[in-house]
Formats: sequence, C-alpha cells, structure tokens
Amino acid sequence: MSFQIRATFLLGIVFFVVVNSYAAQISAIIIGSSFQKDRITIYDDVNAGGASYYLDLSYSYCTNIPSDWNDRISSINTYGNCAIGYEHSDCRGRGERFAPGTPHHGDLTNLDFNDQITSFKRC
Repeated sequence: MSFQIRATFLLGIVFFVVVNSYAAQISAIIIGSSFQKDRITIYDDVNAGGASYYLDLSYSYCTNIPSDWNDRISSINTYGNCAIGYEHSDCRGRGERFAPGTPHHGDLTNLDFNDQITSFKRC
C-alpha cells in the first residue's frame, strides 16, 4: 500500500471517530434537554440550599418522594415547567402548583408548605 493511500485511509478513520464523537455529544445534549423537561430538583433548605434530589415526573402518574425526603423539602427547581406538590403520598391532601412565574419556589415557608411535601405530579 502506498504512503498516500495509507495516509488517506488514516485520515478517513480519524474523521469518522471525530464525527461520531460529536454526534454522541449532540445526542447526549438533545436527550438530556428533553429529559430535563420531566425532571425537578428538590432541596433540603431554602433558596436551593443543602442536600438535593432529582425527581422524574409524569403527567399520568403520581411520584412519591423517597421516605428519607418525606416532609423535608424547603425549595424546588422545576426548570421552567409546572409541578404540583402534595402533602400526602399518592398525590393526596393539600396541593401547591409550582408553575413558571409563580413565586416562592425558593422558599416554601412563604406558602406555609415548608417540610410538608410527600408527592409530586406534573401540571
């Protein structure tokens, strides 16, 4: 095999690897951004402080938080989406809607709902 053919072949392999690497990164970004639409983050303290936990929500079913997070949430990040937090498991009891533009995501004490949420559902 001549030097020119080998060099062309190697350049082709390098190009293939680079393109596939970028494609994988773009896919991860696209998948991650669509995944984020169904995700919220709950926080132990006000203003997104303290420990945090991610929850994936659905329109069609209720998501109960893990037992070690029960009645522990002081702030929430909905990533611009709408979520309803409920006082009891299985989306029962008092509910508060956290939609874009609604106040108090960062401090649930203002809603008299600090350390009281047990389940969530998407709006």
